[in-house]
Amino acid sequence: MIFSKKHKKVTCVLIPLLLLFGCAKFIDIESGSESIKLVNKFNADDCVIKSTVTVSVLSEVGFIDRDPESIKLDLNQLAKNAAVSNKGNSIIKIGSSENGKATYQILYCQ
Repeated sequence: MIFSKKHKKVTCVLIPLLLLFGCAKFIDIESGSESIKLVNKFNADDCVIKSTVTVSVLSEVGFIDRDPESIKLDLNQLAKNAAVSNKGNSIIKIGSSENGKATYQILYCQ
């Protein structure tokens, strides 16, 4: 089958777009998660640990690595979603993120 130059150009544009949007993972935003705070330090006088949660997202799509900032934002959102269901109002990341996985403590702070 022979394609014209126009068909080749359209194909070269459409295939990457389909791959990009077809592989994108969207994280649901739980109602109330927008008020959950990401804190850097745990203050035992003001906060109580409600639970610990490990969340994960895809760190690569096929052979393409995802943007580290996007991974970080997705992990934070998943932890905030978990905080809503665990009746927390803050989260703190414990340890470092590896391969699209991170562990957070869910806190209730005064």
